[in-house]
Amino acid sequence: MFRLGGVGIFPQPAENVDDAGLLSNRRLSLWPYTRIDDPRLNLRDDFLLIYAKPDLPPIKLGYFNPQGWLGYWLDDVLFVKRFEARADTSYPDHECNSEFYCNDRFIELESLGPLESVKPGQTLHHSELWEIYESLEVPFIPAHIKKLVRQEN
Repeated sequence: MFRLGGVGIFPQPAENVDDAGLLSNRRLSLWPYTRIDDPRLNLRDDFLLIYAKPDLPPIKLGYFNPQGWLGYWLDDVLFVKRFEARADTSYPDHECNSEFYCNDRFIELESLGPLESVKPGQTLHHSELWEIYESLEVPFIPAHIKKLVRQEN
């Protein structure tokens, strides 16, 4: 969870999943209270951006994120959460391994692990690697997204 005032950065799959490019390459899960025309939301082909501003109703989206990272830019600091993205398994919430939720008080960036059966005595783990950068000058965020993120702040 983060305080409001920043921008959530969510990479989108851009490559084809078939040779002809006719099959869908992504799907978004939206919760019933989410407005498609929410002004905090910027849907792009390569990135989804959420401007964390106080507003109601809340907004929540999820999707399968093959890149395995999410970001939040706030006060000239970039937080990146990395996690394993496995295309060979099932995930909750219509196959989402990445979700965000934003309301009038905070924004939450979630990574989800695969759906697994656990028997008594067994364990599971879901690991996240957290990184902090003091700027947006990182190779995995393209210049046009850096510009959009900086314009909003």
